[in-house]
Amino acid sequence: MMLLRSFFGAILLFTGMNLVAEVVVKQENKQWKITGENYSATIGKAGYLRSVKVKDKEFLSSSKKIPGGAYLCHKKGVKKPRVLKLTDANTLTGENDYAQITYKFAPKKITVTITNRKIKNTLYMIINNAVKKVNYSHSAKAVPTVATVPAKAGCRVTRWFNGDATLDIIGSDSIWGPWNGHQVWQVRLKPEQKRTIEFVPGAVSDIKKNVKLVENVTEKFIYSSSSTPQQIPICMIGDSITWAGKGDYWRKYLLELFPRLAFVGTHSAVLGYSHAGEGGNSTGRVLGRIKEIPDCPYYSLLIGTNDTGVKDKAKSPARAKRTAKRIQKIVLELLKKKGVKKVFLCSILPCHTSNPLRDSTNSATNVILRKEFSSVFPKDKVVWIEFEKPIRAIKNWAPKIKLHPTLEGYKIIAKIHADKIAKTLGVKNMAAKAVAKPGTGVRINNLLDAKTNSTRNPVIAGWYTLSFSVKSASGKASVILSGEGTFKKTFKVAASDKGKRLNFNFFTGYEGYGYNRSSMTIKIQGCKIDKVLLEKRRPSGKASVYGKAIYIDSKSKPVSGELIESAK
Repeated sequence: MMLLRSFFGAILLFTGMNLVAEVVVKQENKQWKITGENYSATIGKAGYLRSVKVKDKEFLSSSKKIPGGAYLCHKKGVKKPRVLKLTDANTLTGENDYAQITYKFAPKKITVTITNRKIKNTLYMIINNAVKKVNYSHSAKAVPTVATVPAKAGCRVTRWFNGDATLDIIGSDSIWGPWNGHQVWQVRLKPEQKRTIEFVPGAVSDIKKNVKLVENVTEKFIYSSSSTPQQIPICMIGDSITWAGKGDYWRKYLLELFPRLAFVGTHSAVLGYSHAGEGGNSTGRVLGRIKEIPDCPYYSLLIGTNDTGVKDKAKSPARAKRTAKRIQKIVLELLKKKGVKKVFLCSILPCHTSNPLRDSTNSATNVILRKEFSSVFPKDKVVWIEFEKPIRAIKNWAPKIKLHPTLEGYKIIAKIHADKIAKTLGVKNMAAKAVAKPGTGVRINNLLDAKTNSTRNPVIAGWYTLSFSVKSASGKASVILSGEGTFKKTFKVAASDKGKRLNFNFFTGYEGYGYNRSSMTIKIQGCKIDKVLLEKRRPSGKASVYGKAIYIDSKSKPVSGELIESAK
């Protein structure tokens, strides 16, 4: 899936040269050149920002291989420019059938206002690859998160770093990437909606030194002998096959065959098992979030089918080659992780869809991976798990696998998967269950900061549990959890709940499909609560014992699939 499929060459503009305060606005070769006190910018002949420079450092992409700069995109195709309008001395304005756009230039700021028409549009900005770091938050007052580029989050305020220069862009909905190797900034526009975006250039030296920044760090786990027999921690990485829909049943069926497995990851799915899959992911998207994936002794990687949806047979060989190279790169990046022992590389599954080229390109990718396996990967570090050949050998396999396996399909791949892992690790009794030793428990991350009633970091898509103790409640009491965009969950509290501890399981929505990663805030109405815990859903479906920040819950009994750690 790719978002930048269509865009219109918007609009504009006007003639002449203007000098207002310390801003110069000049037209050259159908483009507009703007020079402010501490920035320069270019608006292309289509009417969009093509360049924003601070201290001669470029912040927007100018790559010739992809559309650069900013674009307003829709699903109706390209429309020709329409009527041009006059402007005042430092304002440029234009419009077409879909929107009106106005640029207002001040000495130290650019303000862009978009007034949408009767259809949905999305404004994208492609960030220059020289930008290596971004700070982002849901408001100007919130403590920002620091991330390397490409980053993925729902956010309103962003600060981009290019060497000793910075550019604040205020008014986004989300940032994501990589898209063709680039970071993307975006804002979605509803019909008739008006949005204002501000660009504020600066320098690193302008940033207040006393601003406290929160690193969006990856959770760390301690892999010790906390059970008998010892658990086998595994982090499953992939796309929607790994977790969307019935994807969590893959882990359920693995545990039925091999209960010593313990699942580790950034996400939690419908049954509460941890993983590092993300819906819609291509190989490029996995590479973009590779630093988020926690260190783990064993990884299982199934990725690639979202790269291979070609519709031109002539493009299939090149796409298969590119997909194979990126899968190899992911594996090599995983091998750099601390404490890794083995990576289990799964062949891409056969898939039965309306596009048979996707299936054949998947198969061609597997051919390349098998052929180059021994020459690309270090000996004894990477293990090939062959799904494709045994699945194709099953009579009438297509209805069981489709694009996403059915429950029967997940049972098939779980058996192949479990057998290969057990054989590789020399496990003779697969059915043996891990029993927790005294003084152990499960690592819990309370995502909420008790002082601010907001999450410490943006919340990754997945299943979560919110729990709290009710001190009092009256009338139509509720606890509201909200984030950026449309995310909002309301949990009702009754007067009879006084003295009780309530817990609610909920789903954010899939990343990029109705939910964008964002910080969340608790709002309390008509009640008093305390000991609020927001955690990833556990397989039991029950809330953990309350704690602050990251801690080991040694009072709740671990269930199969949870990693057991020492409480000391």
